[in-house]
Amino acid sequence: MKRLVLCVLPVLLVLVAFQQPVYTLIRQIPVEAYFLGTDNLGNAYVLSNAHDLNKYKPDGSFYSTQNIKVNGNITSIDVSNTLQVNLFYRNLNRVVILDNLLAVRGEVNLLDLGIVQASASARSFDNGIWVFDNTDLQLKKIDKDLKRITQQSGNVRMYAEKGIPIQPNFIFDNGSRVFVNNPAGGILVFDVFAQYLKTIPLKGLDHFQVLNDELIYFSQNRLNTYHLATALKDVISLPDSLDVLDARVEKNRLYLLRKNGLTLYAY
Repeated sequence: MKRLVLCVLPVLLVLVAFQQPVYTLIRQIPVEAYFLGTDNLGNAYVLSNAHDLNKYKPDGSFYSTQNIKVNGNITSIDVSNTLQVNLFYRNLNRVVILDNLLAVRGEVNLLDLGIVQASASARSFDNGIWVFDNTDLQLKKIDKDLKRITQQSGNVRMYAEKGIPIQPNFIFDNGSRVFVNNPAGGILVFDVFAQYLKTIPLKGLDHFQVLNDELIYFSQNRLNTYHLATALKDVISLPDSLDVLDARVEKNRLYLLRKNGLTLYAY
């Protein structure tokens, strides 16, 4: 038995070693920014302290920029689809839509659709808009023509733990599920028809990614994973976590945002 253990141990060590990603530095981009996003093609987006939204190609080369200060402070940016970038302005109750060159393509005043106080918004997988309406505590979907509400969840208080505030700050649609982040209570999960499915018990998050069956989020200076089917948690090792503000993975790329720049790695 001892001989068997000694033979198996080196094999296990090799398997563990192969599970750790090997990173290759691609480029360091000097920019003072506070937002990091990535799209489905591996392009990176950062929002600078001067309110410039900069887009970079997967190799780190510059692609385009747009100054978005004109509408005031931005609440969230959805860059999950390179062809439609959504900017949400909570104070103005408005969503501005950009194209792949970051030029303004359109906008919608949510009040025109009867949404008085939205707290979170994101692009739907079919290019409509998801909005969480804080007035009646409902997740609502606006069609791609931005003319009418096609889906509503009903008041979500019935699904939340008693006494927990409902103040969603982030929405993500991966094509089959809609994830609504409520920092105080966890992540509410809906189907594409706005029907509630379950709550993921991850609290205190600001935003996250959903890639295949993994929910990925940066917290406590670590890039963490939560498996949607098994609820198992893990940590993705980083080449360097010093002064990292945010981290993302996309298309065999790792993106690290620091106060003074964006670093891209291949893995």
